[in-house]
Amino acid sequence: MTQQAGQARRRPLPGTTLLAALRRFIFLVTSADAGTVVLSMMTTDGNLPPVIQKMIWGI
Repeated sequence: MTQQAGQARRRPLPGTTLLAALRRFIFLVTSADAGTVVLSMMTTDGNLPPVIQKMIWGI
């Protein structure tokens, strides 16, 4: 695709790449946290797991 005369190339807004990376990071962290809580609750027969157990599953 060629650029026609008088048309400027569209550039992303400043900070959108950083914002997208931050959103992906937050999504991955919250997903991992939810997974460790589920695994911990499964190993404690549905009871709230102690913090140390959640940390072990997180590693």
